[in-house]
Amino acid sequence: MNHKCKICGKEMREELYGEEMSIIHVCPDEDKIVHIKKEELIYLLKERKRLNKRIKEIRSFID
Repeated sequence: MNHKCKICGKEMREELYGEEMSIIHVCPDEDKIVHIKKEELIYLLKERKRLNKRIKEIRSFID
């Protein structure tokens, strides 16, 4: 699965960081290293999907 930085759009690479797979990226726009554990990223993506679905349900009640 390829991951792109939301800020600059460049690909982020997966690396073994300690004992865990991590997504590591140096963002030129933010001038800092973006580092997140792969398991955390997967959880956050699933959570975002769940919340977006919930928002759509709530909006359908309003309309």
